[in-house]
Amino acid sequence: MKKRDIRNAPPSMLINELSKLFNDQMRQKTEAMGMAEGWRRMLFHLAHNDSLTQLELARRTHLSTPAVSVTLQKMEAEGLVARKADPNDQRAIRVQLTEAGREADRKVVGAIHETEEKMLERITEEEIAAIRPILEKMYHNLTDEEGEK
Repeated sequence: MKKRDIRNAPPSMLINELSKLFNDQMRQKTEAMGMAEGWRRMLFHLAHNDSLTQLELARRTHLSTPAVSVTLQKMEAEGLVARKADPNDQRAIRVQLTEAGREADRKVVGAIHETEEKMLERITEEEIAAIRPILEKMYHNLTDEEGEK
């Protein structure tokens, strides 16, 4: 891979490049596991919530409702999720991970940790502690969420 000269790059470019590099490596790892690109986000949100509706998944993953529906059909065919009618609202479909889905999520989490370790290889705990509040402020600035500004 050709190295870019990033010495004078603005922070936004560096953040974008880091995000792209991290996501590219994660895509390669999850594809090697036999998972399609959109599955990682679905697994994450379903692993952290007992059950979500398709609409909730669309909002959390920032994917369109049809894209979520198609992705869930494929994941269901692979045995990773189960979809059931919501007992309180028959119009809503609730999605849950199966045991195979939980195992897939564990593999993805392992790949995330591995990739993050590589990214932070020569960075000290002190450096991480110093940059974290700055990154959080940037996040809050762009999301208009309350946080220390």
